Amino acid sequence: AQSTLSSYNTTRAAQLKTTYAPSLEAEYLQARHDAIQEVIDECRTELSRIYPKESSNSSSKHNRTDYMIDSFEAARSVLLKLSEK
Repeated sequence: AQSTLSSYNTTRAAQLKTTYAPSLEAEYLQARHDAIQEVIDECRTELSRIYPKESSNSSSKHNRTDYMIDSFEAARSVLLKLSEK
């Protein structure tokens, strides 16, 4: 049988784990969100550099430009929706 003090310490430890787990998870999720956002921002910068917006001569536009830009915008949109939850 557990002593009263041991039982108290076991219960207290369980309470602390339960109390701090959500905040630790929130910190972890925020860190993941920030890392993903950083990747998206870097990719957007590279896309802008590689595929600059065409002003008048759209025939020279790379055939994958719209696809790449749309793909990263979709990824960013999903990230923003997840971060709002």
